[in-house]
Formats: sequence, C-alpha cells, structure tokens
Amino acid sequence: MIKLNEENRNLCCGCEACKEICPVNCITMEYDSEGFLFPFVDKEKCINCNKCISVCSIFSENKNLEEIIKNIEVFAAWNKNEEIRKESSSGGIFSLLAENILNNNGIVIGAMFNGNNVVEHNFVDNIRDLYKLRGSKYVQSSTNGMYSLTKKYLEEGKEVLYSGTPCQIEGLYKFLNKEYENLITCGIVCHSVPSPKIFSDYIKYLENKYKSKVKNIFFRKKTKGWRNSNFCVEFENKSIFEESIYKNYFFQGFGSCLYSRKSCYSCKYKLNSDIIVGDFWGIELSQPEIDDNKGISLVISTSEKGKEILKKIKYKIKCFKNDFTKAIIKNPHIISLAQINKERKEFYLDYNKLGFERIINKYLETDKRKLSFTSFLYRIKRKLMRKMK
Repeated sequence: MIKLNEENRNLCCGCEACKEICPVNCITMEYDSEGFLFPFVDKEKCINCNKCISVCSIFSENKNLEEIIKNIEVFAAWNKNEEIRKESSSGGIFSLLAENILNNNGIVIGAMFNGNNVVEHNFVDNIRDLYKLRGSKYVQSSTNGMYSLTKKYLEEGKEVLYSGTPCQIEGLYKFLNKEYENLITCGIVCHSVPSPKIFSDYIKYLENKYKSKVKNIFFRKKTKGWRNSNFCVEFENKSIFEESIYKNYFFQGFGSCLYSRKSCYSCKYKLNSDIIVGDFWGIELSQPEIDDNKGISLVISTSEKGKEILKKIKYKIKCFKNDFTKAIIKNPHIISLAQINKERKEFYLDYNKLGFERIINKYLETDKRKLSFTSFLYRIKRKLMRKMK
C-alpha cells in the first residue's frame, strides 16, 4: 500500500492515480493543513495488491530533457478567431486543439470550475461546452476520476485530448500503463500549483467584502491587454472586482511560491506531453513585429502526434517558428523548478492559527506605486524596441 512518510510525502503531487487504480476503493483523498490533497489508506479494507504503488509517480524516472529538447518544435502562435483569442489567457491555441478532437466525435478533458467555484478536471464532448475549459486556472485541480474515464473512452476507440499540469499528465501515463494512439496529451508551462484551500479562503474573503456570492471567476481577463491581465470576479449582486494580477493578493502569493505544493520544488515531469502550451512571454525580444499585446501562445510539440495535430489546425492559426533557447528566456519554468519561498513555513504557521484574512497584510501587501512605475517603464521599453525594429 501507499505509505507516505517524512521522506517521500513532499514528492507526492496529489495526482490521485493511486485512488483510481485501487480495486477495493480503500484510498480517499483528503486535504492536509496546507490545503493540498493527499491519499489516505483504509488499512482495514486494503488487500495489499500494491497497484497503488505501481502507478505512483513518486517512482517515475527523471526525464532526459536534453534528449527531448533535440526533437521538439517551438512556435509562437495565435487563433485567427479574435473573439476566442480575447477570451483565452494567451493566444487561444488550446481551443483549436480541442475543436479538432470534438469535431471528430472525441472527448476533451481539462480543468474547469464546478458549481462551488472549485477547480476540478472534467470532460466536454461538444464545442458548445468548450468555454468551460478555456482560460488558465491558477490553482491545483482534483483529477476527479478522469483517469478512469479517459481509459474507458480510449478503449472505446474515441480520440481523447487530456489537458493538465505535467504531474497530472504523468499520473495519467502511469495509470494507463500503455500507449494509446488515440490519446493526445496537452501540458501547460507550469510555474507551480498553489493551494486550493488558500484560493477558497481568498474567494470567501472577497464574498465577505462584497457581501455577495461569486458568480464567475476569470484568472486572466484581457481588459487592458495580454500583458496587463486582470484577475476578475463577478458577483451575484452584479458587483465586479477587477484588479491587475501584479497587484492582486492571491497572485502575489502564487508568483512568489508562498503556498505552492512542496512537490513542485522537485518536479521531474517537465516536457512530458505531446504538446505544451503557455504564454510566449518574451516574444517582444525574439519577434517584436508580431507582438500586438492581444495574446500569443508558446506552443511546443514534443512528439509526432503533437506535430500532426498542429498540422490539422494550421489553417486556423497564425504561426511563426521560433527557437527553444529564446522561448525559455522569459519562460524558465518550461524546464526549471519552483523555488521555495523562505517565508512559506512561517506563513502556514500563521495561516493555520489566524486564518487567511488576518495575515493578508503581513505577507501579501504590495507597494502598488512601485509596481505601477515598473509597468510604465516596461511599456516605454517596449515602444522603443518596436521603433528600433
């Protein structure tokens, strides 16, 4: 059975593959004091089949990133449909990958909000519902039984596009334990995953402040453009909270890895998907002529399946070949690990004692004037670079 101790607990990514593979349902996922899901084994029900250990990604071997990088293709791209591009966090490429699968009677699985504003994995089988998967969700999602559902659809011969963080993709591979030609994996450029409980507490904080339940959440709304994305919350009483991600409390903690999952500090699942998508930060350095601040996706294909699906959607995208060394200049988390925040331990001690709202000012207050000035300088620099080009 799975035995998490002090040594390996910090390596558990919470992918839930162990829970799904258990033939007697003796594993449940429970939140720890930091707000992350971990497996809990009912020893009375366990039959010691060790299937949970066989799918545990803790025991995955480290990838040879140098070998993978030799065979990848890197693009800067965006969706020609400007409306979809506007609704997407970057260039709207994921939507086209998903549409290609759905138009072929396939299934798309990824992260979406449930009715309680909790992010979890689920599936869509029609383009009408695809909006639920669109846009980044900056919080760790529960895989929510989707590994078993993926296997079911694959065995039925349906095409499946599975989207998630690198560790969730790894969990899927371990669970399936074989290659399927009809499976395409779409990973994200992952900085780290923040605590679902912290996010839930932040939403409660906003609900108390606005005296209304949350109706919609947009992690990155392009009200002022791609680079100046806003975190936006719409409430049932029609109030709207909208704030730059660079000034937002939750994003400050996320960006500084204040409440990231500990396994993110030793992630070994980078570049493990057929396609990796993210924001092409730094495009103004390598291809300033295409930088319009509306959202440009970084697209990396690592396999033949990834390259083939990109060919199928090429007539619907603006696509420019780029170089991996240029792509990682402003996107180091494609291959690099999250760094431990030195205040993390103290933060959680205070959080578990006082609650989230009472420690906001201590850990998440920002010098907003300084941020505004930095943003101003960046805009000036960008204009100068365009003129020089």
